[in-house]
Amino acid sequence: MRTILLCVVASVLSVSSVRAQELSSPESIVWDDITKRYLVSNAGDGLLRAVDQEGESSLYGLEAKASHGLLIKGERLYACYRTSIRSYDLRTEALVDVYSISGAKFLNGICADDRDNLYITDFTTKAIYRVSLDTDGDMRTASTWKVLDRIPNGIAFDSDKDEIVTLTWGNNAEIFCLDRSTARIKMRETSGYDNLEAILIEDGNFYISAWSPAAILSFPNGLSEEAVELPFEAIDRPTGLVLDSEGNLLHLQSIRLFCHTIIVMLDCWWRRCIRSSFTQAWKR
Repeated sequence: MRTILLCVVASVLSVSSVRAQELSSPESIVWDDITKRYLVSNAGDGLLRAVDQEGESSLYGLEAKASHGLLIKGERLYACYRTSIRSYDLRTEALVDVYSISGAKFLNGICADDRDNLYITDFTTKAIYRVSLDTDGDMRTASTWKVLDRIPNGIAFDSDKDEIVTLTWGNNAEIFCLDRSTARIKMRETSGYDNLEAILIEDGNFYISAWSPAAILSFPNGLSEEAVELPFEAIDRPTGLVLDSEGNLLHLQSIRLFCHTIIVMLDCWWRRCIRSSFTQAWKR
């Protein structure tokens, strides 16, 4: 049974408040199993930060750039930053490559398929680009894979159905399922929510963050069935989603004047500071 730990903001975050301020409009989060820590991109200052299992955050590498989508593939971290994809060595934190995509304006979400291709959404041009990787993980060629009539945002690869799944931004946002081989739209569904943000697919389960109404949605049996809205409290503008090494679902949340972030959740979880006003548990 998977336990999803839900941590919410209180008016005072005590020991977490100082560390949480170090993040700046956190956007995307991934778990680095090599160094056993979380990596978080920040739209506010464009810098990549690492968060350890005690909730301590630090700048990654020599002020590594990462403003939006993050992806770990092999021993590389791929990060969206403006009109380029930057790759970093997970062991050394060194910048390995910067690949600029011609025609790109605002690279946002990123995912990878099982054939060494990256897929990146462009918030401005409404395009999804495909970047091919060589056997070393270096980025080689890029092309416009698909252009939508909605603004694409979060993106993920559904290996069970061989589909690229992307969310859209805007009123009554939609979910697109695209054939990986042909880019043909196989499913297009309205969500009933405005501004879908991030998508995470794990073992056939789909998790989606939405801004209005603010929610974390779960699709335990895929997108063909109705979503379950997970009972997070005081949620507002959730962004990145990640499962930790024990299967707990964590999310980032960015508020204009206040950041409720993974730091808070880690402080509750790893330090076992479980207070009824801060946390709830949801089990499926």
